[in-house]
Amino acid sequence: RIFARLDGFDFDARFNVTHFTLIVVKPRQDAIIKSGSGNVLTSDMHSALNNVSPGSTVVFRDIIAVGPDGVQQEIDPIVLSAN
Repeated sequence: RIFARLDGFDFDARFNVTHFTLIVVKPRQDAIIKSGSGNVLTSDMHSALNNVSPGSTVVFRDIIAVGPDGVQQEIDPIVLSAN
């Protein structure tokens, strides 16, 4: 499950992720790119993540979340490196 939250706020501002793209880049292989609507990983995304090996990069980008005010906001990408 993908979620967004704000740390250090005086109140609990909840954001609902409505869209994101997952990119898995393995060394010397083509990137695997999967898009999802909502905040749940698809079975294809789980499969791609289960095959991450050392030297791979995992990126969550194009993250769209709706805050308590109902406004859609793009969230900064999340980049992870597997060692």
